[in-house]
Amino acid sequence: MTFRFPGETGSVNVLSIRPFRRLWIATSLSSLGDWLSLLALTSLATFLAKRGVAAQGAAVGGVWLTSLLPALLLGPLAGAAADRLDRRMNMIIGDVFRAALYVSIPLNLAFGLVNEVIPQVGLDEAVDRWIAGILACAPLSVKAIKQMVRHGAGLSPQAAQRLRLPALVAALQSTEQDEGVKAFVEKRAPQWQGR
Repeated sequence: MTFRFPGETGSVNVLSIRPFRRLWIATSLSSLGDWLSLLALTSLATFLAKRGVAAQGAAVGGVWLTSLLPALLLGPLAGAAADRLDRRMNMIIGDVFRAALYVSIPLNLAFGLVNEVIPQVGLDEAVDRWIAGILACAPLSVKAIKQMVRHGAGLSPQAAQRLRLPALVAALQSTEQDEGVKAFVEKRAPQWQGR
């Protein structure tokens, strides 16, 4: 990659220009990250779909569609906005934001914010399994959670949080709390009394 300045006889390597070299390296790394993330997302979609070739194909197609469609739809608007703002800061903020989004994917899976991805066919069985898991909990705790959801629906987060303490104290003072600890220590299913 060489070029000549007008009026000069010698050629200069383009990468010897420090600002251009930094831009070229940053753009190359960003592009590499984009394509590696697309590869990782398609692999993750294929793994999570699990239910046959058609489901995996739809998952991979969905990843490609959601990756490429925003550029087509928002490209002209983003280009107009980028012309009015600092281009260097746009690149930095955009790359950092995209990196944070990609880092959040495995963190969401690891911390249980995303429990499972279920195809439409198995949705009823998964809902039944989740409901059975909730109903297996202490009845007083389930009742307290329902009451908190009903009473806290229109409240601010701070006011809704204040509802939590009385319900927590009532659950800790019940016999169900002792039964839950005993069942855990003895490695058996709890026998709830509802008091």
